[in-house]
Amino acid sequence: MQKTQDLLDFGVERMIWILTRSQKIYVAEPNKPWMVVDWYTPVHVLSHVSIILADILEG
Repeated sequence: MQKTQDLLDFGVERMIWILTRSQKIYVAEPNKPWMVVDWYTPVHVLSHVSIILADILEG
């Protein structure tokens, strides 16, 4: 995950990685612990916007 850390160090506010095989979402923000959640957990993507990936994929 060095690429993620490099981008955060460069100034990116939030990185979200969606892994299909394990059905996990990694959320990384500077100076905060990284989160790993499943597709059924709400993930904050923008100001006042959260998604539940499973709901989107199920249509």
